[in-house]
Amino acid sequence: MRKYKAAAAAAAILALLAFGGCSMFSQDTASNERLVNGTTTGNIQNLGFAVMEGSDIYVYYTGEDKFDRADIIKWNPESGDSSRVMADGGLFMSIFGGSLYFCKDDGIYRAPMDTFEQERVLECGARELQIQDGQMFYIEDGTVKSVSTDGENVDFAPIKNAANLVVSADYLYYIDSASG
Repeated sequence: MRKYKAAAAAAAILALLAFGGCSMFSQDTASNERLVNGTTTGNIQNLGFAVMEGSDIYVYYTGEDKFDRADIIKWNPESGDSSRVMADGGLFMSIFGGSLYFCKDDGIYRAPMDTFEQERVLECGARELQIQDGQMFYIEDGTVKSVSTDGENVDFAPIKNAANLVVSADYLYYIDSASG
């Protein structure tokens, strides 16, 4: 009976920790948790399907009912309001300097968030776009490359055999696809 009570008490403590937000089982939910540069606090990467600016979330729409596939939708989780702000958007979204940056098959694009008029910044086959301090990092053909947010060359040594790029806190993380 004593073992049963001890086991029940231990289970109750673990449940409180897990569901109480103070646990090794739950994500850190700091008050500043937000979507930034296609990444979410606590996750490695969401592939740029969503990014947040203020209290609005911009989402790459994958359905086909209310909006068209590939539309960029502005959604406010507090009010529940949603609207299409741009047709034919792209993935790996990031917000920098008042513009939404994203990747399409033929390059990296930006759209000022007051007009959402798209312009191609760089012709390339970029994926996994990340922006840090005015510098874009992306993977093309298995190589990490970098240019400024205007598409101009910067001092950066390309990294070959790379996959799954994330730039955070002045560090560049990737998987070496040659060695794992």
